[in-house]
Amino acid sequence: WQLENSPLRLLRFFLRGTWVDPVLFPLAVTAFVAALARLRFLWRDTLFTTAFLWEAGYAAFIVFHYDGPPRYFVAMIVPTVWLALIFMEWLWHRQRQAALILGTCAAISVLWNLSLIGIYVSHPRYRLVDAAQAIKSTVEGQSSSPFQPLVIGRGADELSLLSGGLPTMDSDGAMPLAEKLDVYRPGWFMDWSGDVPLRMATVASKRDVVPKQTFTVLSSSRFATITLYRLLPRRQTLPR
Repeated sequence: WQLENSPLRLLRFFLRGTWVDPVLFPLAVTAFVAALARLRFLWRDTLFTTAFLWEAGYAAFIVFHYDGPPRYFVAMIVPTVWLALIFMEWLWHRQRQAALILGTCAAISVLWNLSLIGIYVSHPRYRLVDAAQAIKSTVEGQSSSPFQPLVIGRGADELSLLSGGLPTMDSDGAMPLAEKLDVYRPGWFMDWSGDVPLRMATVASKRDVVPKQTFTVLSSSRFATITLYRLLPRRQTLPR
């Protein structure tokens, strides 16, 4: 099952690798190709070989496991920078004009990233914190009878940390989600946009699911919103 969509994940790996940097990652890939096709002496460079094994090994992990959101690619920053610099150093001694062009593009990309970091630091937004506190107020303000005032869902434990003690339980783990619903009888369910549809289908097969609130918590991710649902016994309705 893990290998079923591996060719598609491999293709997406090269596209999502640009999350590391839109200039440095293509240069790192170029260094791979050049070392295989022509620059065989690079294999005697310990730094190059280390970076190659690092990036290739992590790429294999992503292709086999899951090519998820940008945080999955953070571990590739260091080898990507190494490979890009090694390739530009070689190019500087062979095609100085091309090296100057690529170096200028890399510098612009780095400055652009630094400016974005500056914007984020100087104008912080805490929408996930605001959502967690609002969800806590909703849960505490409404009776969850006949179920527990407990929120279940992926990442629900983060809401507990951010809200100051909201009773929550992550839907991941060794116990199947359907069994958790029967054992812990949560009265609330949180669902991320873009999450695995099977999670919602499992909850809907066991409970009546009534949407209560939706929160936009991220700006550039398919996991951009959280929807809070009230869970009720099957075939029972409740006004929103």
